[in-house]
Amino acid sequence: MLRIAFASSDMNHVNQHFGAARCFAIYRVTAGSAELLQAVQFDDIANGDHGDKLADRIDALKECDAVYCEAVGGSAISRLLTAGVQPLKSGGFPSIQTLVETLQHELSGSVVTPWIVKALSRRRQAGTDRFQLMEQEGWLE
Repeated sequence: MLRIAFASSDMNHVNQHFGAARCFAIYRVTAGSAELLQAVQFDDIANGDHGDKLADRIDALKECDAVYCEAVGGSAISRLLTAGVQPLKSGGFPSIQTLVETLQHELSGSVVTPWIVKALSRRRQAGTDRFQLMEQEGWLE
């Protein structure tokens, strides 16, 4: 299972620059299914609050494995990678559905891109750690 964010103004296409994105559609994607989990919206630009908009966006996506966007700057790339989120540039305003189908095809195949292998490994490790912590705390089924 992967959690993927898509920078989109219409919830159908990846058409936003990461730092200026007003909305991220976050999906749970497996080889056999895809589910929209939430849409995270930002209105800081309209309100004139230019604070650390990158930090706000990265914090909102911290549970995601990757984010697709039209473009992303060097500073955002570095900060996303530090947070464990793979930034992916998608040219030509592809549909979210097409990208989800591509991810599903890859997840069901034998050849998987390195960032997906890393994300799946990180998720497995986090799941193992969570159950070990429950056992140490005396969690009973």
